[in-house]
Amino acid sequence: MSMALASLLALQPAPATAPSVRVDNAILRAAPEAGADIAGYAALTSVRADRLVGLSCDCAEQVEIHRVTRDGGAAAMVTEAELALPANARVEVRPGSALHFMLRGLRAPMAAGERHTLTLRFAEGGAVAVPFTAVADSAAGWAQA
Repeated sequence: MSMALASLLALQPAPATAPSVRVDNAILRAAPEAGADIAGYAALTSVRADRLVGLSCDCAEQVEIHRVTRDGGAAAMVTEAELALPANARVEVRPGSALHFMLRGLRAPMAAGERHTLTLRFAEGGAVAVPFTAVADSAAGWAQA
């Protein structure tokens, strides 16, 4: 490489690093009392294949990925260790679907309109802090987000 070309390349700014996962429709179900368990929802789009491997929030003792399964007429809640995110595909954890984030043991009541930050941990993309908004009605909140 010539000295002139090397000097020119050294002046070029480094490419900006974009977040690997986009999070939309981040909502939580409001709760009138501390200690409650509430559901959270979000739409996740990853630029490369990844896995959501954990969540946390200062507002709750624990946050889990839950899947509702049905065997005949009975519904059961299964805690998932992770959630697969295909490359460039939108994965919706939304009201009415089999998936939700379960916030267990709220530390304080959560009123509609409040914002709380959840940290989503991805196997490849690392940790991402995401603001979630509390809503009184999850289905309506999802439609408006």
